[in-house]
Amino acid sequence: MKALICCSLLILGTVACKTAHKDGGTPPVLQEVKAKTLIPEGIAVHPATGMIYLGSLHQDKVVSVDEKAEVRDVIQSGQEGFAWGLGMKFSGTGDTLWACSADGKGRTALFAIDPVAGIILRKYAHDSARFLNDLVILGDGRIFITDTEQGAVFILQDGRLHLWLKNESLKWANGIAAGKEDRHLFVASGRYGLQKVGIATKQVSSATQDKRVDYAIDGLVYYQSKLYAAIGWPQDRTAEHRILRYQLDGQDNFLSADTLAINRSFLTCPTTLAVHRGWLFALGNTNLGVYNRNQQQAEKILDSLVNPVVSKFRLR
Repeated sequence: MKALICCSLLILGTVACKTAHKDGGTPPVLQEVKAKTLIPEGIAVHPATGMIYLGSLHQDKVVSVDEKAEVRDVIQSGQEGFAWGLGMKFSGTGDTLWACSADGKGRTALFAIDPVAGIILRKYAHDSARFLNDLVILGDGRIFITDTEQGAVFILQDGRLHLWLKNESLKWANGIAAGKEDRHLFVASGRYGLQKVGIATKQVSSATQDKRVDYAIDGLVYYQSKLYAAIGWPQDRTAEHRILRYQLDGQDNFLSADTLAINRSFLTCPTTLAVHRGWLFALGNTNLGVYNRNQQQAEKILDSLVNPVVSKFRLR
């Protein structure tokens, strides 16, 4: 689950992973992010360039890294009230990076960012919003955003945030994705597991038909009738941290689930996910566990921090 609570150089080094995996017989590609105090939470990949963008919890900013390991700050620390960098998604053209941000004290907003100019185009807040955590962008441009503290979903429509749905089944809402043809939302409830919501009806039901409950899903993405989910909870039980894969039918109904990857060496405290050109990007080794246990004071635990890792899984 996302935390409720200045990197001067970021370098990517690519290595092959020989760890057991589940998908397609090809090991994931690992990119080590040499920035221990970044404490990243959000990840997004530019649809045209493939550049990786990371949101930082500890440093309250967004950074970018291209395939040549050229790095720059996109949003400076605290720029225009930007706090913890949480879930992020690109618009279809890549002109706008949408990012959720919160400070754990009730201050939260959705930011529209120009990723090239490094400017905040607009900041969207709502008086009742408490912890805007993750988002999904529909084909028609509507944006749905989870509010973890409220167990709710907001919508950005007509230039304003609106409370779209609040439901007990969405308690501790976190990751969010849209299914086939944008007919349903999938919302990860920290209490009740994966939920399915009809966009037209707002009807909420168990996405797995109560056949299984996977608690504390964080990142959630949909790709070719499959949902991919990251679980990094409990934060101190790293052997259980993993990426799940849900197989759906053409009506977004649950068929089966399996573990795509479970590996302590690069999936410690995984958070969010992104899909780009047939690859699944997973953000792991985020240091969230030790960071939260020490009251979000990274400077006091420098010897305990490790370099974050972006894992790239080739999807069939």
